[in-house]
Amino acid sequence: MTPDPPDLPEDLLEQDARIDEVSRMTAENSTLTPEQRERNRQRSIANIKRVRLHHGLTLMQLAKMIGVKESTVSETLSGTYKGRSDEILGKLEGSLNELARRRSLRQAEGYVDIRIARQVFSALKAVSKCASIGAIFGVSGIGKTMALEAAIKTPDFSTALLVKIDDRSRSRMNFCRALLRAVCGGRQTDTFWTVAEYLEAIIGRLADSGRMILIDEAENLPAETLNLIRQIHDATRCPVVFCGRPHLDTVLDRTTRCPQIGGSLVGRICYRRLINPESGAGGGNWICTIEEMAKMLGKYKVRFAGDATRWLHRLAHDSALRQDTGREAGGLRLVIKIAMMAVAIRRGADLITLDMVKDTYRLMVGDKEAQLLAGLIDRNLRRQDQEQGGKSAAAG
Repeated sequence: MTPDPPDLPEDLLEQDARIDEVSRMTAENSTLTPEQRERNRQRSIANIKRVRLHHGLTLMQLAKMIGVKESTVSETLSGTYKGRSDEILGKLEGSLNELARRRSLRQAEGYVDIRIARQVFSALKAVSKCASIGAIFGVSGIGKTMALEAAIKTPDFSTALLVKIDDRSRSRMNFCRALLRAVCGGRQTDTFWTVAEYLEAIIGRLADSGRMILIDEAENLPAETLNLIRQIHDATRCPVVFCGRPHLDTVLDRTTRCPQIGGSLVGRICYRRLINPESGAGGGNWICTIEEMAKMLGKYKVRFAGDATRWLHRLAHDSALRQDTGREAGGLRLVIKIAMMAVAIRRGADLITLDMVKDTYRLMVGDKEAQLLAGLIDRNLRRQDQEQGGKSAAAG
């Protein structure tokens, strides 16, 4: 005999959320034709089934969430329930939305809402509203990928699909495999032998779902894969957001000269945004403020010395935007990796000092690179102190 699944916490669901969802569905359905109501009902059922599988919930758990019998939920989702199925569906959607909201808050705990992230989130919302194609681009290392990863853990974008492009996923076939795997929640999917078969499976799962497709490092996509993405958007009406480095804009514009695409892709792009660090103190461009950096480091439950925090803040800026070395590096992500490693090897110390941070950085990138960039950071910090000292003297 299979044991009952564990009860969900009582405070997981809010009664107001259930009531609001039922009221919304009732109000909407009262003004729709029978065909439209049936289409909405089928869409709700498909959405509930998808979210249930995503969170690993049983029918019994769904029933306990809204206070009904398991058979009621089963019959409602199979379309055989004789009662007020719209009311059951409304309660289920409201409860699952609240579940997704609370879980996303736990998953995103520790993520700091820096200015770059706010720009990315704003762009995603704009593209979502117009249900078209958008492009956001900016230099490496400023936190674009981290913002996308945080976005899919929030209620607004919890159903979005994130595909990161690398050498293995550039081709049409491999991109389809990566996207279908994301659609199926990361699980192993059926193996198809042609792009057409993959395309049919993807369109069948995404048609009219409204799920946003986020494509990171999109500047690496060849023209034929960009055309495939345009086909998926046209067939499913799912919003698509390309994210990449500044020359992504040039890559997209170049497709107008490709005979297999023409202007069909560019003509569908309704939104473009250059993600830029905003001006900070001293006239420099900053990925985040020193206060935001301190909050990011605070999630590791170990104190970072003030000079260590300031050094890491400068590292995030210099490694992402520096022109001195002619190279780009993952500034913000690099800082997070350094902080995690420093905490892991702190040998019981309750304070991460500047020397510990520099030693960790040297272990990660090697002596030559560490010496090059550490010297640059130290010089920039001294220059910043001198500029601030000059301003203070002038003000006095």
